Amino acid sequence: MNSYLWLTRAFRKSPFEVCAVMRALARARFELRGAKRGARIRCYGALDVPHPRGVAIGQRVAFLGGPIPTSLRCHPGAELIVGDRTICNYGAALIARRSVRIGTDCMIASQVYISDDDGRNAAPIVIGNGVWVAHGAVIEPGTIIGDGAVISSLAVVSGVVPAHSLAAGNPAQAIPLSARAAQHPAVAPPPSTELTIDVVRSAIIEWLDDSRCFGDAASRITSDSMSLHAAGLLDSLGLVQLILMLERRFGVAIDRDRAARPESQSVRGFVDCFVARKAT
Repeated sequence: MNSYLWLTRAFRKSPFEVCAVMRALARARFELRGAKRGARIRCYGALDVPHPRGVAIGQRVAFLGGPIPTSLRCHPGAELIVGDRTICNYGAALIARRSVRIGTDCMIASQVYISDDDGRNAAPIVIGNGVWVAHGAVIEPGTIIGDGAVISSLAVVSGVVPAHSLAAGNPAQAIPLSARAAQHPAVAPPPSTELTIDVVRSAIIEWLDDSRCFGDAASRITSDSMSLHAAGLLDSLGLVQLILMLERRFGVAIDRDRAARPESQSVRGFVDCFVARKAT
């Protein structure tokens, strides 16, 4: 009962949704048995963890569900460490023959491939805090990614990616996110304009229409609390692009840690992320 009440308060979910979270907590304990685990890890889909010794998963990490299991492969004598509050989407492969370290508050998208041994080279991988790795990206042996970096979809990354930079391409090239913002300076709303839910909704619909919905976004967003990810309107890369657009457009930073949570990826959730950042 205490767990049920905690989940109800923490996630503001319906009883049905709370049951799903409780199943995810139980599944994480089962799938990660034998691994070092922090508190409140959630697993919504299948995990492949053939050798749990050497695997360490931090607190509040979430493994999302999908058609392909996520693979955590840690060979004997190696270490595979995932930091607190990191979110890992389905079909990702994290493979350690020596050492793979992923920091806190990271987002690992679907079908990302991270391996410290490609058969030719073997060297540890270090991924900093707050890093976003978009769909299908490949992280090669010896890669070091700095805090707050963004790895674009299908990028193939090796070497050093500086903190707070955007890496894209094959082989990936990095540019500072600050330089990218300078090319597209933020346009703040007039002082009399409040960041209301209507203003943010209009901006999100406009961006979705321009980038992926082709005029159909307004009809597909049926509720301000509807998850854009669950509705198929937003993938991991889209989330990065949407947040960068909102920050440029309104000149206000989003609480990215909060925006990375699945329950925040709605129109109302993005408004709350603006408010949370302004309050800090």
